[in-house]
Amino acid sequence: MADEKKMSRKDELDDFWDLSDLVPRQKIKGQRPMSQNVIKSADIVSEHSQNTVGTNAFADQPIDIKKLVNSANNPSDTGAVGEPLLEYSPENSLIHKVKIYRFESNYNYYEQFRIYANKFFSVEGKECQHVPYFSYVPQYNQLDSAQLKFYFWWRTQVRNGIYIYADYSYILLYVFETINLCGEYDYEQLRDLLFGVWLAYRKSYPRLDKLLSEWIFDFCLIHRLAPPRGKLPLAAIEGSCGVAEFFVSSVGNDFDKYVSALLIFCNSYDYKKSKFYEGENKEIYDRYVHSALRVAVDFLSSSGKILADIGYSDSKLNRQAYVGALSSYSAKRRIEIEFCSFSRSHELRYLVGDIIKYTENIIRGYIGVKSKLSVYSLKPELAMLISEHLKNVLPPKKRTAPRDVRDKELDNLYEPIHKEFSLENAAKIEMESWQTTKILAEAFAEDEETLEIMEPIDLKAEENVEKKWQKDEQEESFVSRLGEFSGYLCALVQCKYDVARDEIRKIGKPIDTVIDYINEIALEFFGDIIIEGDEDSYTLIEDYLEDVISEFRKQGEFYDF
Repeated sequence: MADEKKMSRKDELDDFWDLSDLVPRQKIKGQRPMSQNVIKSADIVSEHSQNTVGTNAFADQPIDIKKLVNSANNPSDTGAVGEPLLEYSPENSLIHKVKIYRFESNYNYYEQFRIYANKFFSVEGKECQHVPYFSYVPQYNQLDSAQLKFYFWWRTQVRNGIYIYADYSYILLYVFETINLCGEYDYEQLRDLLFGVWLAYRKSYPRLDKLLSEWIFDFCLIHRLAPPRGKLPLAAIEGSCGVAEFFVSSVGNDFDKYVSALLIFCNSYDYKKSKFYEGENKEIYDRYVHSALRVAVDFLSSSGKILADIGYSDSKLNRQAYVGALSSYSAKRRIEIEFCSFSRSHELRYLVGDIIKYTENIIRGYIGVKSKLSVYSLKPELAMLISEHLKNVLPPKKRTAPRDVRDKELDNLYEPIHKEFSLENAAKIEMESWQTTKILAEAFAEDEETLEIMEPIDLKAEENVEKKWQKDEQEESFVSRLGEFSGYLCALVQCKYDVARDEIRKIGKPIDTVIDYINEIALEFFGDIIIEGDEDSYTLIEDYLEDVISEFRKQGEFYDF
């Protein structure tokens, strides 16, 4: 008697969540109550059900309703409270350790859905017309007979790799059905079907990127599966999946794929926003930034494990499975993972950013750009490795095309005329020059008919003028003109960026003002500016490095370089 009361109470809780009973029913000819309609429709379709995918994959399953409700037939649902149901370490993955726990809060208002998910699993649909369907949380008991028949037909097509048009709610229903299955199923094939649905419908329904990236991740970890393989753009999980590293793991030890992932998920500097990333330079940037980063990844993975030589610790994450999905308590899990994080490690992000900046500096030099980006944390041996690599792979610069023959003929017009030496011609030229001198003298003479004899040059006075000029030049040297700004430039030349920042604080003026003043002085002395960059990374133009060092050494104020 107690058992009957207990079961009645359970049925009452299940019925509590069936809101269809609270909605006034419309009297439509031929329509049955919703719950009867679902079961009857399923029975009709089941009479003709056959497996079209494979006997091992989607064969009819014997359903034990009592076991389904109690989840006793789920092999991962055993163990003491508080102890992990499953613990393992995936191979060739950025996910290093996984623990699966029961979900803390017990609930049973989706168990009925899970029962029908297992019962309808082997049903094969027959071809029929599309029937529209919408629901925020799709369930079987919301479908009428025509909608249920179309769902089974669409699902049969999906299992055969054919993706016909379906409403978003049908897709969600299929996903909810899959994650709530329990028993002896081929979960690896179910994973691939979920992934196929994602790829097929993500452009039509962009929200699938956010939902399925998370739910497939949970599904794979719970059932101890590797990530699905396929042509999923990494950009599809950027900002969508909380642990994008899981999908990156699908590349195994293919370091080329890891390089692409680093560029997307773990990078403090986007070279594509550089003002020099344009025109024909785009191809150079794309090819050789990727190439240099690949060399760096090899260098940092000498042990054979991706980025193992960096030395930072794993990140840890505690999450609930299937957040936002219709999930019965029997399928719900709490998951703990330890993983090598691309997106959460600031150290790795800045290291990758510096590798790309250093590579861009070499590319800038290659395309003839003088300005350089600041690089802070790159090891000398890694920098040298990248430099040697790019030196070997960058194509030789294009030589200037030979000039046209007409240009050579034009140059010949400006060449001196070659004639044999003649005393007669020399005397004639001298005579003509004296005549010219006489004419000029008469033109400039005011009252006198003859030219005044020029006074002899005072060589001693000229020597004094030259000494005075040298003295003035020393007083107005480049370094002396810099004044209070010389300390900043000296630190910048020596790449002592902390000292440079201290100098800016001592000056008490905006750094832009300091840079503008130094460049104005440089224009007078060198005919060009010597500092380029932006507020975050001002650098000295390499072409003027030796000139600036020489000026400091003349002044006796340059040290330790």
